Amino acid sequence: YHMNLVLLATVCVLFGSVATAAQDVAMAPAGNTCPNGYIKLTTAAGCQASMSLLSLSAFAGTEDTNGWPGGCYHCDNVPGCTDGVWFNAANPGAANKGAMPICALPGWEDNIDLSVDTMFIGDSDIARWDSDIIIPNSVNVGVGGYTCDDVNGIIDGNLQTYNPKWVVIVCGENDLFDQSVSATFSDFKVIIGKIIASGAQAIYVGTKPEPSTKSIHSKYQNYDALIREYADSLAILNSSPTLVMIDVYPAFINLGNPKSLYDKDRLHLSSQGYGYWNTWTTTALNDPLGGCIRWSSNACDSSIAPITTTTTTTVVATTAGTTTTTTSTTATQEVVMALAGNTCPNGYVKLTTLAGCQSSMNELSLSNFAGTENENSWPGGCYYCNNVPGCTNGVWFNFATLGASNGGATPICAVPGWEDNIDLSVDTMFIGDSDIARWDSDIIIPNSVNVGVGGYTCDDVNGIIDGNLQTYNPKWVVIVCGENDLFDQSVSATFSDFKVIIGKIIASGAQAIYVGTKPEPSTKSIHSKYQNYDALIREYADSLAILNSSPTLVMIDVYPAFINLGNPKSLYDKDRLHLSSQGYGYWNTWTTTALNDPLGGCIRWSSNACDSSIAPITTTTTTTVVATTAGTTTTTTSTTATQEVVMALAGNTCPNGYVKLTTLAGCQSSMNELSLSNFAGTENENSWPGGCYYCNNVPGCTNGVWFNFATLGASNGGATPICAVPGWETPINCLNDSDWQWTNNSGKVKKCDWVARRESRCNKIGDDGITLAREACPEACNAAC
Repeated sequence: YHMNLVLLATVCVLFGSVATAAQDVAMAPAGNTCPNGYIKLTTAAGCQASMSLLSLSAFAGTEDTNGWPGGCYHCDNVPGCTDGVWFNAANPGAANKGAMPICALPGWEDNIDLSVDTMFIGDSDIARWDSDIIIPNSVNVGVGGYTCDDVNGIIDGNLQTYNPKWVVIVCGENDLFDQSVSATFSDFKVIIGKIIASGAQAIYVGTKPEPSTKSIHSKYQNYDALIREYADSLAILNSSPTLVMIDVYPAFINLGNPKSLYDKDRLHLSSQGYGYWNTWTTTALNDPLGGCIRWSSNACDSSIAPITTTTTTTVVATTAGTTTTTTSTTATQEVVMALAGNTCPNGYVKLTTLAGCQSSMNELSLSNFAGTENENSWPGGCYYCNNVPGCTNGVWFNFATLGASNGGATPICAVPGWEDNIDLSVDTMFIGDSDIARWDSDIIIPNSVNVGVGGYTCDDVNGIIDGNLQTYNPKWVVIVCGENDLFDQSVSATFSDFKVIIGKIIASGAQAIYVGTKPEPSTKSIHSKYQNYDALIREYADSLAILNSSPTLVMIDVYPAFINLGNPKSLYDKDRLHLSSQGYGYWNTWTTTALNDPLGGCIRWSSNACDSSIAPITTTTTTTVVATTAGTTTTTTSTTATQEVVMALAGNTCPNGYVKLTTLAGCQSSMNELSLSNFAGTENENSWPGGCYYCNNVPGCTNGVWFNFATLGASNGGATPICAVPGWETPINCLNDSDWQWTNNSGKVKKCDWVARRESRCNKIGDDGITLAREACPEACNAAC
């Protein structure tokens, strides 16, 4: 491809048109800007293509560094810069000594066919690899220091730009320094999903046992183990290896893992190490049969076994000269008990759902389901204990993905796809923290499943809700989360996580029941946070009911109900934190009532009685008929509509059927409705009512209407909240003002994306001297967005 460009440039020279080629691409003076009429190059492939037009041959590599020019640039005897052409993904970058940007006419880069057979993407192991020299028609867009999350941020654009048939990826090692194996694997799966969706195949080059990271080698191995299983399952699902793994760690161990495989930093590969990668990757890309899922030491080592039936035909000759034919067919057993350990036999995979685990019991004639857990010290998934020390006899389901061998505990495994064919639909799914996990809800509530996990936060629940909604397709979801979050997280942040979960539940077609916080004796220091959190959820449930014309989120208000009972110790376990059987007795009764609401309209239950605070937004029509002496009648009809905006009583709450105003624009608009003319200003003060409020001769408060960005706020003297019927303020404008800007003392212009990085920046006043960032950048500053 580059040769064609060179030939084209040569032809132009022969015919006296060298200026045309020269004008397409130009080398700018040292700095970080392009000449008038030229723009920076935005892709590594465009950068490399420009080299031919400028008679440059050395491509030095890619980087993401703010200290050098952004885009494509050239170094020639520049201190601190290897000679050659660099592509810098940092935008905008910065001038640095004699580094010279390479620029092109607008549109020039768009006309280049950047399609390649193979794209290499990932961290420094990719960035330092001369893969584009070794592998024909390939591009390398690796960036040193990148994590899987970073790769996820650039994969879409690169897939669109280069349209590869193969994507070779290396990521995970940087993540595992300070992130869990499961979180890193989740990020990895998102990337692979995007690659497969683009029509390409992926090759993952596995972790390496580098000498300088021994403390996290166990995480490397667990991460690779998950990817092996994932590659196998994808191969079964897609009937071909859409994800191929080059299993580096064991291959390097088999070589003795000599120091010569690594660079001086004992972290990155040496030329010898890359030599092995070159060979193994070339082999994988040229797999003659196209069916290998995993390569190790340059040999195919796939652990997947085809799920087949074996037919045996026996032909027996008789003395009478006739033959007898006997045919027998043996099917592979769908569910098996593995040997004690933490792995499945070839051709089998672990069970990944609680319902699949429980269904497997029928296949194996097992009757005692012992419970669920999330323990890394026992086998992951479904397993069986029979006289195993420290394990109650029966079948367990362990939410810990990896788990570990433990005594005689034996995994229960199934052929790939078996679990997919089970109808796991339930009426009610219970999900959340230990209050759910310790609840015998699936015994009390018919046709229900309990997937609670001890210690879970709302953020944790958000990580598993999608899969469980898809698996169990419930009509109702009973959720408990928030208490664990509030130990070290704000009320507003926890509430934001909660709303994401509820949004997913409603989008699935289910209704949610939130079982509220409880005034447990051991957490008195954060009871005020519990109450503020529940207050937000009450308002949220009311607003959803108005929005959807039905209670899509129902609340069982536990805290006040337990207080009304006197909050006796008998409600709690010995730890004074979790519920006792008496406490769960109340929950059983209240939840059963909520699930069987005869009218289907209750939004909030307290002490087993409907206590909804929502007021229907209606009009009232009164007709009066008056008889006259003349024998005729006079009919008078009057219609009174509910007032949309009201002034509440002094305090920090709204009347039934009304909610606080959440935007500055909504607050200012409400003034017209109430014939108020003096807008006093904005603030962010927890000591005054949250949202929109009015002061009139209130000590310490300037007369007029105020908007308080503090979400909760507090009562203060005679300050009176201004409230509106749910929906009055919507639709909320969540679009940032692209024209807003703030210039700092150094002359650097900042936009809304800069504001989004820190909440305190929402109070910056723009260059116009009037507009707050909070108003101009709602996507960053408005909690409703």
